[in-house]
Amino acid sequence: MTATATRVAELLPAHGAEIARRYVGGESMATLTDAFDARAWVIRGVLLARGVALRSRREALALCAARRRAYLRAQGADMEGRYRSRQSMSHIGFVYGCTWQTVRQILLDRGVELRPPGGQRRRTP
Repeated sequence: MTATATRVAELLPAHGAEIARRYVGGESMATLTDAFDARAWVIRGVLLARGVALRSRREALALCAARRRAYLRAQGADMEGRYRSRQSMSHIGFVYGCTWQTVRQILLDRGVELRPPGGQRRRTP
């Protein structure tokens, strides 16, 4: 029995159903490898042994992008608060790991009136 088969055989009876349920529910392979302290190929083996259809790379990336968008939208109130406290869209984007354009769209979706571009400019006497 190979090392992979041995590890799959260890995980399958104890956690196979939970791994399958969580994967089908949308969790990523990376999340499952962390949660069960196993390598991706072991989680893959458990899923295949349970008869779970694996997501294609395209499906996995689309799911990841959708989760990211949902997370950023959920942070809209905090982004709005930061913007109203005079933080720039670029800075807010840096904090959340997204572009200022994404921040701008979220603020517009929330009905926030945007400041003129360029920030505060000092007048020279």
